[in-house]
Amino acid sequence: MKWFILFLSLPIVEIFVFIKINEIIGVMPTLIFIVFTALIGAFFVKSQGFKVITTLNQGNTNPLILISHGVLILVAGIFLLTPGFITDIFGFILLIPNARKVIIKKFSSI
Repeated sequence: MKWFILFLSLPIVEIFVFIKINEIIGVMPTLIFIVFTALIGAFFVKSQGFKVITTLNQGNTNPLILISHGVLILVAGIFLLTPGFITDIFGFILLIPNARKVIIKKFSSI
Protein backbone atom coordinates (compact mmCIF):
# COMPACT_ATOMS: atom_id res chain seq x y z
CA MET A 1 0.00 0.00 0.00
CA LYS A 2 2.83 2.42 0.83
CA TRP A 3 4.40 1.85 -2.62
CA PHE A 4 1.05 2.67 -4.25
CA ILE A 5 0.80 5.91 -2.28
CA LEU A 6 4.39 6.78 -3.18
CA PHE A 7 3.78 5.95 -6.84
CA LEU A 8 0.65 8.10 -6.83
CA SER A 9 2.08 11.06 -4.92
CA LEU A 10 5.40 11.38 -6.76
CA PRO A 11 3.91 12.89 -9.95
CA ILE A 12 1.86 15.32 -7.86
CA VAL A 13 4.94 16.47 -5.97
CA GLU A 14 6.93 16.69 -9.23
CA ILE A 15 4.27 18.93 -10.78
CA PHE A 16 4.28 21.13 -7.68
CA VAL A 17 8.09 21.45 -7.84
CA PHE A 18 7.88 22.21 -11.60
CA ILE A 19 5.45 25.04 -10.90
CA LYS A 20 7.58 26.48 -8.08
CA ILE A 21 10.82 26.30 -10.11
CA ASN A 22 8.97 27.80 -13.07
CA GLU A 23 7.87 30.74 -10.88
CA ILE A 24 11.48 31.30 -9.78
CA ILE A 25 13.48 30.93 -13.01
CA GLY A 26 10.90 30.88 -15.82
CA VAL A 27 9.62 28.37 -18.36
CA MET A 28 12.55 28.10 -20.78
CA PRO A 29 15.29 27.78 -18.14
CA THR A 30 13.21 25.12 -16.39
CA LEU A 31 12.78 23.10 -19.60
CA ILE A 32 16.44 23.54 -20.53
CA PHE A 33 17.48 22.37 -17.06
CA ILE A 34 15.29 19.25 -17.35
CA VAL A 35 16.72 18.37 -20.78
CA PHE A 36 20.28 19.15 -19.59
CA THR A 37 19.99 16.85 -16.56
CA ALA A 38 18.63 14.07 -18.79
CA LEU A 39 21.57 14.41 -21.20
CA ILE A 40 24.19 14.60 -18.45
CA GLY A 41 22.53 11.70 -16.65
CA ALA A 42 22.51 9.58 -19.82
CA PHE A 43 26.22 10.25 -20.29
CA PHE A 44 27.06 9.19 -16.72
CA VAL A 45 24.78 6.15 -16.86
CA LYS A 46 26.45 5.01 -20.07
CA SER A 47 29.98 5.49 -18.74
CA GLN A 48 29.29 3.80 -15.40
CA GLY A 49 27.42 0.98 -17.11
CA PHE A 50 30.43 0.29 -19.35
CA LYS A 51 32.67 0.41 -16.28
CA VAL A 52 30.55 -2.23 -14.54
CA ILE A 53 30.54 -4.44 -17.65
CA THR A 54 34.34 -4.11 -18.00
CA THR A 55 34.86 -5.00 -14.35
CA LEU A 56 32.48 -7.95 -14.73
CA ASN A 57 34.46 -9.23 -17.73
CA GLN A 58 37.72 -9.05 -15.76
CA GLY A 59 36.24 -11.52 -13.27
CA ASN A 60 38.11 -10.33 -10.17
CA THR A 61 35.04 -9.13 -8.24
CA ASN A 62 31.89 -10.80 -6.94
CA PRO A 63 29.51 -10.85 -9.92
CA LEU A 64 26.41 -10.45 -7.72
CA ILE A 65 27.69 -7.14 -6.40
CA LEU A 66 28.51 -5.94 -9.91
CA ILE A 67 25.09 -6.98 -11.18
CA SER A 68 23.53 -5.12 -8.24
CA HIS A 69 25.50 -2.02 -9.22
CA GLY A 70 24.32 -2.48 -12.81
CA VAL A 71 20.68 -2.71 -11.74
CA LEU A 72 21.00 0.42 -9.62
CA ILE A 73 22.65 2.25 -12.53
CA LEU A 74 19.70 1.16 -14.70
CA VAL A 75 17.27 2.53 -12.09
CA ALA A 76 19.31 5.75 -12.01
CA GLY A 77 18.94 6.00 -15.78
CA ILE A 78 15.19 5.55 -15.53
CA PHE A 79 15.00 8.25 -12.86
CA LEU A 80 17.15 10.64 -14.87
CA LEU A 81 15.20 10.20 -18.09
CA THR A 82 11.91 10.74 -16.26
CA PRO A 83 11.20 14.48 -16.33
CA GLY A 84 11.31 15.97 -12.87
CA PHE A 85 13.59 17.43 -10.27
CA ILE A 86 12.97 14.90 -7.50
CA THR A 87 13.57 11.92 -9.77
CA ASP A 88 16.75 13.61 -11.02
CA ILE A 89 18.00 13.95 -7.46
CA PHE A 90 17.37 10.24 -6.80
CA GLY A 91 18.98 9.35 -10.12
CA PHE A 92 22.15 11.33 -9.44
CA ILE A 93 22.37 9.86 -5.92
CA LEU A 94 22.26 6.37 -7.45
CA LEU A 95 25.15 7.32 -9.74
CA ILE A 96 27.42 7.82 -6.72
CA PRO A 97 29.30 4.51 -6.22
CA ASN A 98 29.43 4.82 -2.42
CA ALA A 99 25.68 5.44 -2.28
CA ARG A 100 25.13 2.29 -4.34
CA LYS A 101 27.39 0.35 -1.97
CA VAL A 102 25.34 1.48 1.02
CA ILE A 103 22.08 0.52 -0.73
CA ILE A 104 23.43 -2.86 -1.76
CA LYS A 105 24.74 -3.55 1.73
CA LYS A 106 21.39 -2.56 3.26
CA PHE A 107 19.34 -4.83 1.00
CA SER A 108 21.67 -7.83 0.87
CA SER A 109 23.54 -10.13 3.16
CA ILE A 110 26.68 -10.31 0.98
